[in-house]
Amino acid sequence: MDLAPFKETFNGTTPLYRQLMDFIIRRIHDGVYSPDALLPSLNEMTAMTGISKETVIKAYKELCKQGILTSQRGKGYYVNRHFLGGKPSVLVIMDKFSAHGQVILEAFMEMVSSQVEVTVLMHYQDLDRFEGFLNTELDKYDYYLVFPHFPVLPGVRQAALELIRRIPPYKLILMDRYLPGISPLAGASYQSLEEDVATSLTPFIDDLRKYRIIRFSCMSVSLYGELIGQTLKQFCQKQGLPIEILSDMPERVEKGDLYFLSGSRLDNKLVTLADRIADARLTLGKDVGIICYNDWPLNKLILGGLTTLSTDFVQMGREAAKMVLSRTLSKVHCHCRLIRRNTF
Repeated sequence: MDLAPFKETFNGTTPLYRQLMDFIIRRIHDGVYSPDALLPSLNEMTAMTGISKETVIKAYKELCKQGILTSQRGKGYYVNRHFLGGKPSVLVIMDKFSAHGQVILEAFMEMVSSQVEVTVLMHYQDLDRFEGFLNTELDKYDYYLVFPHFPVLPGVRQAALELIRRIPPYKLILMDRYLPGISPLAGASYQSLEEDVATSLTPFIDDLRKYRIIRFSCMSVSLYGELIGQTLKQFCQKQGLPIEILSDMPERVEKGDLYFLSGSRLDNKLVTLADRIADARLTLGKDVGIICYNDWPLNKLILGGLTTLSTDFVQMGREAAKMVLSRTLSKVHCHCRLIRRNTF
């Protein structure tokens, strides 16, 4: 086994056992190792790489867990003859078919094309329904893409976490939201509300300061609306920006207001706000601003172009597809940015 390419790509950021796993998988895909091929022994791999025997064992055992290698006592580790021999099967368990969920799923499906067999189920934020899926489907699929969106309550969150832990971590890919407490072996393609708001808005701090106040509002049924509001408030306080958390749209819209709305495209609040801006004879994008959370295609047309702060949901779907196609799980914090249009 030529390990020169492995040594050339070695880096100090990714755990060594993961790097060795990725290298072996690439060699299988490249045809260097065919089905049933015997890999170097633990001692041989240790001698060739300079990696500790414990690390080599960890890499080999994890590849066995993922179905990529098999082991025979007294003989060693072999490439699983079924690896690459058939289509991976994937069960996608979404909370609902939302606008951005559709973008994620379409990006995933486009990338895997006909190489993967995909089934989609909806749990509708119902723990009992989700548990029922696990009871009937847990051993039937190679990978489980789970959107872990459940009510943000301590008891519910813990119960959801315990249910998700029933899925073998080498088969689990969390989508859209990462949950602390999940095995490090699991995959994730996610956004981070706590980090993304500040990261995305900071480059535009001078433009934000042109407004007299930032006013935040969300739908009452928004799952993460309160968290987004808290995160935005922390950012504004740190930057010295005035902020007001609204329970409803104010009767009067004043010059210098910047509205940050969560879930507005499914809410009448955006319509109400647009009407009141027009009634006050204020110019949107100049006298008054609007930023909405999460992008979707029609935002290019709404109000002449609606400015959004949004995760790259296409990337989110594609990153999950890469994991399934390569059979290598990782955790990817997807990009988030302010998409500036007419309203800001």
